[in-house]
Amino acid sequence: KDELTGLLTYNKFSNAGYLIPQNILTYSDFSGIKNQNYLIHETHIFRPNMINDLRISYHRELSQRGPPSNSPNVTDFGVQNMYQPTPKGVESINVSGFFSFGSNPQGKFIRNDYDFEDDVSLIQGSLHITFGGAFDRGMVAFRNQFLSAGTFSFTNDITNFAVASFLLGKIRDFRQGFGEYKENRNNFIGIYIQDDYHATRRLTLNWGLRYDTAWPWLEKRDRVELFRPEDAYNGVKSQIYVNAPPGVFFVGDAGVSRRGTTGDFNNVAP
Repeated sequence: KDELTGLLTYNKFSNAGYLIPQNILTYSDFSGIKNQNYLIHETHIFRPNMINDLRISYHRELSQRGPPSNSPNVTDFGVQNMYQPTPKGVESINVSGFFSFGSNPQGKFIRNDYDFEDDVSLIQGSLHITFGGAFDRGMVAFRNQFLSAGTFSFTNDITNFAVASFLLGKIRDFRQGFGEYKENRNNFIGIYIQDDYHATRRLTLNWGLRYDTAWPWLEKRDRVELFRPEDAYNGVKSQIYVNAPPGVFFVGDAGVSRRGTTGDFNNVAP
């Protein structure tokens, strides 16, 4: 009455970082990805006209990237009074029409997914009824230094020669941020019922109904921001982080929930 199946897959990718110190244009970041899948599948026959199909699975993906181990940063080139993350790295230095170097900053991305699905199939006379549901637990973590080392571009619109702008430090565009850090969690739930009704030998009617929930993601440490244009225009500021620009609000401010917005619970479909 039972059939039990198991499945395991494991994949690994690795690419080493590379830099010849005498030639900065060889700069290339390292990357690595590990991917794992586990599945248990159990089919049970309750009686000749009723079968249950159960699947439990787990998926994990870990990807990392970062600068080569012997990488410099812009302070090694004489840039002063500027925050630089560790480990050392160069995100982007571009001299228009001549050269550019740099690559992805240090980053770690973790994705975990737990999935439970169950379906019941029942044949009763001219009816073939199937019903079941699924529960999915999703988890995503980002520890990403994106833009924290800064990006620099030099063009010819200041000195009429981009290399001259570079050598003189006449920068055209500069961007810097503080990375992207989050630990998101969410649950996805769906249920359904389906019927194939054999009205006659030549006529079959198919009908069904499905319902799915749609929650916004929940950030574990409440690192959520909300922007309201009308409050920005009116100069209204956050009471949680008082130095934030007008119109930008955080968890704890009036009208800002932990999920940032409301869910969608009207997803009824055929």
